[in-house]
This record gives sequence, structure tokens and C-alpha cells, in this order.
Amino acid sequence: MISSETGLPVWGHDYYSNLVIWTVPMALTNQSITEFVAEGGLVDRMIKAAR
Repeated sequence: MISSETGLPVWGHDYYSNLVIWTVPMALTNQSITEFVAEGGLVDRMIKAAR
């Protein structure tokens, strides 16, 4: 949850900090979220590699 007064997280910072990590590869490859999670995209390749 984000404070409407400060714009900062009301509790904890780790969730938002970790979420930003996923935007870096998308930005560097100029991909939308749809492209990023599509079959053959980075998320798909990571899941397949983990199996």
C-alpha cells in the first residue's frame, strides 16, 4: 500500500524494490509486459529452465 500523503510504501520496502528488478530487462529490450511474459520471452524461458 502506498501513502497518499508521501507516495512512499506504508510498510516495508522490499516488495517494491524487488518489483523494479523485473522492469530493467523489459526496459533494456524495449518490450511491453505482454511481450515480456509471452511464450519464448524471458519469463517463459526462466520458468522452463527452472523445471
